[in-house]
Amino acid sequence: AKGAFGVAQMRVEASNTGPEPAAGFQVYDAVLDVQDINEPPTCDFMPEIYVMQDFGPLQIPGFATNVSSGPLNEGWQIPIPIVDVPAPAQSLFIDPPVIDASGMLLMETAPQRYGDV
Repeated sequence: AKGAFGVAQMRVEASNTGPEPAAGFQVYDAVLDVQDINEPPTCDFMPEIYVMQDFGPLQIPGFATNVSSGPLNEGWQIPIPIVDVPAPAQSLFIDPPVIDASGMLLMETAPQRYGDV
């Protein structure tokens, strides 16, 4: 099943259908260990933000919500949202956008600049 992992014990029996020995079989006990894969973290973001030109420093609480490191067995991981601003749009900011541990978006727009990211 998708997302399933764990340890299972199994018994494998190999039987002989040939003439000798008539009812021969071999039994093997085995352990199957299915390792978990690293599931990606998840979160929800605000769909769009509109900021006026020359707005300056900006803090938007709740920009990233429902941040999860993945399944319970991956709770030891700390998801860190990273904002990637394309090179042509980097001049729109004095301080580029970052998301802090609480999910707040922080940035400072550059004066006399406008555009979309």
